[in-house]
Parts: sequence; structure tokens; C-alpha cells
Amino acid sequence: MKIQSTLLALFILFLTSCSKETIAPEPTPEPAPVASAAVLSYFHENTAYYQPFVYRYDEETKTWGRRIGGHFSTISTDDPTYLGFTQPYVEDSGVNLFQMVTLYSTYTGTTNLKTAGINVSKVLQFFPDDESAMLVDAPTVRSKGTVNVFEQKVKIYKPGGETRADMEFIEIGISGEGTYNLETGVIDLTVYFNETAIGGAAKVARQYKISKTALTL
Repeated sequence: MKIQSTLLALFILFLTSCSKETIAPEPTPEPAPVASAAVLSYFHENTAYYQPFVYRYDEETKTWGRRIGGHFSTISTDDPTYLGFTQPYVEDSGVNLFQMVTLYSTYTGTTNLKTAGINVSKVLQFFPDDESAMLVDAPTVRSKGTVNVFEQKVKIYKPGGETRADMEFIEIGISGEGTYNLETGVIDLTVYFNETAIGGAAKVARQYKISKTALTL
């Protein structure tokens, strides 16, 4: 009788354990990448009217074009891990961000940077590759990494109107990604343009290179 009771208790315990749901352990989330403010100093200088060398690859001619002027780099005051492109030296003016003033002049009717008024304080963010080597002159800075183009809509204004608030504009979305190499001093970018507001495609890709010194391409 005692043996039977023991067997019954074990059988009930077995059924109870089988009826319980098996709860899988939650996977440990991957740590979010951390943007680096230190990398900015390799592509930006705190001097008046400073602008890096920016080039765009022309798909029609299959060549890199001339330097795109009007790229005054600034560090975002909201988030110093972002490199922006604004015109802080001329009141109510702008920059030729990724050559957008020229590329969309057919839709705005102008190639004048002051009229177009593009100013974007957060454009590029840098994420070091933990597997890359440290720089010799900066042993806490990784030499290589990825670059993120902050996704947003960029306003390009049209001529007309007494004040900026009165002017009509088009909006072109930008996003993208790329890589940087502090040993060569070059940023390689793919920028995606959302041109649906002007009847175009939602993702038009263009290639760019950015450097503190002139490049032979």
C-alpha cells in the first residue's frame, strides 16, 4: 500500500511538471551602438567659413564631379555627436547640401544658396568599429567605422515672398549610410533621396565622398 501511494505521488508530480509551460529565457539584447563625438574633429575644423571637400559620383558620365562648394560644416548644439551643414556666417542664407540646390533647381527655379536656404544641423553621425585599430596619435579613437545619414525632410525654398515664412518650398527626404576611414581621411556615403513630393521615386541613391583635403578621383 505504501509503495502504491509513493508511485501515485510520483505520477501526479510527473503530470504536474509536464503541464507547466516551459518558459524560454529571454535573449540578452545586443548593446546599442554608441555614436562618437571624437571622430568629428577629423572631418571638421572650428574656423570661420571652413568646409570639407565634398564630391558626388555622376551616374550619367560615370565620373566623380568637381568639389561641391557651399558645405559649411557645423557641430549640432542639440547633439554634439552629429555633424551638420549650415550657414552661420551669412544671415538668412544656406548651403548646397549634397548638391541639392543644383539637383533640384528645375523644381525651385533657382541655384542661389541664399534663396534656397538649406540649413540642416544634424546630418552625419559616426559609429566606430570595435574591431578596427586605434589611431597612433589618438589611442582612444578607432580608425574605422560606419556613418549614418540622419533621416529627415529638407526644405528647399523658391524665389518670391518678402520673408522666409512667405516663401514656397519643396521637401526632399534624405537618409543613408556609409563608412569612414581616419587613416585615409575619407567618408564614403550612399545618400537616399525621397523625391515623391516632386513626382519622383521614394529612394534615389547617390554616391558621395567627403574629405578634409582635396581628392584626386
